[in-house]
Formats: sequence, structure tokens, C-alpha cells
Amino acid sequence: MQPAPGGGTQTRITNLPWLLDSTQLALALGIGQVTLINDLAAVGHGIGMLSATDVLTVQAGQPQTDALRAVMGIGTGLGMALVLPGRSGAQVFPSEGGHVDFAPLDEQQVRLREFARQQLGIDRVSFERLAAGPGLALIHAFLGGAALDTPTIAAAAAAGDAIARETLQLFARLCGAVAGNLALTCLPFGGLYLTGGVVQKNQPLFSSPAFVDAFHAKGRMAGLLRRMPLHVIGEPRVGLLGAAAHAAPRGDRE
Repeated sequence: MQPAPGGGTQTRITNLPWLLDSTQLALALGIGQVTLINDLAAVGHGIGMLSATDVLTVQAGQPQTDALRAVMGIGTGLGMALVLPGRSGAQVFPSEGGHVDFAPLDEQQVRLREFARQQLGIDRVSFERLAAGPGLALIHAFLGGAALDTPTIAAAAAAGDAIARETLQLFARLCGAVAGNLALTCLPFGGLYLTGGVVQKNQPLFSSPAFVDAFHAKGRMAGLLRRMPLHVIGEPRVGLLGAAAHAAPRGDRE
């Protein structure tokens, strides 16, 4: 977010050719005030509005009351935010953590990074290039498959296609690795919450051994990762709920 020339704020969307201006949106929509917030920040505000049935617990861990929480969204992009609970409401801190460097963990992943460089025409490969929806198609092509979209790859895997299944397994390992990195960075003993279109449409993948083992695979820190509560959000409207909570007057949130 940055200040807009006429007041308010502006932001340019990373994965869409959009420039959003809060003042212009307020005028166009006839709303007194528009505030722009990061989509994962909205999810962070929405966590407190979820019921037990909206969340699948992958790892119970050892939760701590009022401890820091984190959210990671896997969809068109890879988003992250931190949530600090408080008596007057949660403080949510957006980030661009999905754009950290992709760090290969074995020879196959080294080759995958080189493949991504060549296919995308870039030198630096971030985790978002691989551990998000478009990354599935890239991984599928790397493993020798055709250029397919995410739903088609998932359907092919369900039908028994070997390359599609291997694609999902490698994708799950990459997502588990970056989720573990986030957990080590901020120690979210209040819970690490996974969300996003890819997560909600492929929930079993994010409780699979491929994902969970990669989440734990942090050497001397593996025991610490096993203590982290890990959840999958099943409610697709969590971001909208969070945006509504953020927009509500302070007294209405209590």
C-alpha cells in the first residue's frame, strides 16, 4: 500500500494488472470511506469469526492461549500474514513472505528451479512461483506432463495418472517446506492456518504425509515444529468475514 495522489491509498496487485485506489473506489461505489487491506490480512481478521466446524486440525500441537497466529494462503499466489490476539481485537500484520527465495532441498528440486528459470525467463525463483496454483502446472510440465491447469491435474491424479500424482506429491512437499519456514520464523503457537483456493479444493493433500513430513523436516527444529498447531480453513468466505470485521466500528467487534 502507498499514499494516493488525491489522498487515501493505492496498491498494485501482484498477480493481476490492477491498480486499486481507495478514494476512486469510494467515489465509484458511493461509499463514504474505502480502506485497502491485504487479502491474507483479511483472513487474519476472519480467524476469530470461524466456528470449530470451519477448521480441520491437521496437527493439534501444544497451543498457547493468546499466542501469535499465522495464516498462509495458497491460491493464485502464496500469501502470509501474522495475527496477534488482544483484548481490543486482533492486530494483523501483512507480509510478502511468499516471495522469499525458493531453496531446493534435493537434486530434483535443483532441477525444478532451473526448469522454472528457463520456462519463466527469470533468474530468481521465489516460493510463490512453485508453491501456488500456477506452480502446479509448472511442476507437471517439469515432470513430463502436458500443460494443464490445477483442477485438471487434480482430476487426473484422482483418476490414477502417475505424473499428476507425482506432481501433487512434489507440490505438497514444497508447500510443507515453506509452511515450516513460516512457523520457524514467527513461532505461531496460537496456530498456523492454511487457506486459499488450492487448499480448500484439495484439503486431503494438506494433511497428507508429503505435506506434514516436509513441514516437520527442519533438522534440529523438527521437535519444535511438532508442537505447532496446524489447521486448514474450510470456510471459503473467511477473507470476506475478516474484511467485514475490520470494517466494523470498534465497539461492534466486541
